Amino acid sequence: MNPENDCFVSTGTLWEMGIKYSLGKLKLKTDLDRVFQIFFETGFQLLPIKPGHIVTNSNLAFHHRDPFDRIIISQAIHENYTIISGDVIFSNYNVKVIWD
Repeated sequence: MNPENDCFVSTGTLWEMGIKYSLGKLKLKTDLDRVFQIFFETGFQLLPIKPGHIVTNSNLAFHHRDPFDRIIISQAIHENYTIISGDVIFSNYNVKVIWD
């Protein structure tokens, strides 16, 4: 992580991780709370879901049907942030996406 950049993790991402963890679809080497601690210990900031993000979401085309991915896209559009994701559907939206 470049210390020159601010890095955010969406509340939506943490929420989705919690659901997948509880269903047994997300396997971790430690508990979920510790994973969240690691995010913030390594410099990530929490990006809460704001009313403006929801308004942006309500105007998105339905290229993507996953509600968690849609809120992440909406947050990035609203805040003018870049998303790090390997999901190719994200590129259907007016948002910058990188994946290495």
